[in-house]
Amino acid sequence: MTTSIVKHSSDCAKCAICQCRCCINKRTKCSRVKKSLIQSDIQYNDHERHCLLILVRHGMSQDEVDKRFSGWNDCDISNIGQQQMHQTGQALHQANFSIDICFTSVLKRAIKSLFIIQEEMDYLWLPVNNIWRLNDRMLGSLTGFHRDRAESLFGQNQIKEWLTRSESAPPLLEESNTLHPRLNYKYRNISSIVPSTETLIDVRKRLLPFFYDQLLSNLYFGKNILVVTHEDIIKALIRLLNNYTVDEFGNQEIPIGIPIIFEYSLNTNELFNAYYLSSTLLGNNTDNQYHLFPIGFGNKILTTTKDIMKQLPLLNINSNISKEKRNIYNKKHSMDTNDPFMDIDNISDINDSRVVVPLDDQQQNDKEFESSTLPTAGISLHESATSM
Repeated sequence: MTTSIVKHSSDCAKCAICQCRCCINKRTKCSRVKKSLIQSDIQYNDHERHCLLILVRHGMSQDEVDKRFSGWNDCDISNIGQQQMHQTGQALHQANFSIDICFTSVLKRAIKSLFIIQEEMDYLWLPVNNIWRLNDRMLGSLTGFHRDRAESLFGQNQIKEWLTRSESAPPLLEESNTLHPRLNYKYRNISSIVPSTETLIDVRKRLLPFFYDQLLSNLYFGKNILVVTHEDIIKALIRLLNNYTVDEFGNQEIPIGIPIIFEYSLNTNELFNAYYLSSTLLGNNTDNQYHLFPIGFGNKILTTTKDIMKQLPLLNINSNISKEKRNIYNKKHSMDTNDPFMDIDNISDINDSRVVVPLDDQQQNDKEFESSTLPTAGISLHESATSM
């Protein structure tokens, strides 16, 4: 009988024999073959077991076209912004990204931007989670103000200080002003804590419940997440993910409509890569995809996320950020406990991060949660009920 040499992934000479039944049986019992198969399975799993976080700044709003400050002013998306979002959706569709869950604010310019992206990606059937915590920064008395008039009244340097310094905020927006969100019906359930102005520190505090209970927990459970929101919110999320301070890339602009992709490993429970989506549809290339992030961003990206991810299954996902959670975060990340960004004791006790749930339904959901033992995969029952 002539034997034909068969190449095999292992270096075992005994396996490099013919394809008869006897030789095949011997091959499956070979320890080197078994080891090689196990290693190939591990490599396959390492390659496949990851999910994505996609951050997109909404399309240009009508206020931006008119050179006005928006903040919580619910202005519409402009025609230019719609075209930008169509291009963004086409680029994401071309990249063949799959989406499991979508988040956006309760402002129409962000909502319509997300809908356009969903339409281009053929994901209109996917429920949308409208989270008020993802609203743009409250700009106080600058809300709806024309930029040229504001500069003439307050000065360019003063406005720059309000917008870029972590502890500075524009003057309060009077509650009698028709643009104040407390007069808006959709904020009826959170009217007591609707801000009249915000610093960058306040924005970060506002985002923490969403960051823990929805963003990190859904990544932990392997969900591909699309977040379409506002520039200051995207900056705050990147700072939280990377343990950055407000001084890093604070003056740099988030490009409109160019998705920022974070890759999260389910095997190591950490984000291991981040980049701007490069596409001819977006008019960018890989040469400038890291210009948003500080020097060395690719080397140190999210090395501190792993430990907090391990804590997520142990946390009460229906509760708010507590002092205990803050201590876990600070200890695991070796953070300065005096960091004003992590001073979250004063966060209001509001379980519902969505604003469209009537109070009676919230109380009923609280009772159902207390009697339920089923896991909720990181999303509070209030939000699960309203997204259906």
